[in-house]
Amino acid sequence: MFLKNGRLPIGSLQATVSSSNAEIAYVVYPNYWRNAFAKEGVVWLLNYLSTQADVVEAVANIDLRNAASIALVRSIGFTQVQVVATNQGCDVVFVKHL
Repeated sequence: MFLKNGRLPIGSLQATVSSSNAEIAYVVYPNYWRNAFAKEGVVWLLNYLSTQADVVEAVANIDLRNAASIALVRSIGFTQVQVVATNQGCDVVFVKHL
């Protein structure tokens, strides 16, 4: 992800596509937190996946301690489907039909 007015990187977006499903991930650098950049980037990514890659379902695995990220995916229509134990704690799995 880059700021719209230049070449300054502010984070990254990622999608692993398998058939009509995609697992998404995103990172926003700390200096740019709380500016809605993650939301803007994820909305863009989901639109791209649904219109250009024929993806119909997106999955996001989020660390249970990451309240901001959990709130973000919920705000754009993801639904929590399970909690999974990991080596670092727990991930919450969210799904969105596109």
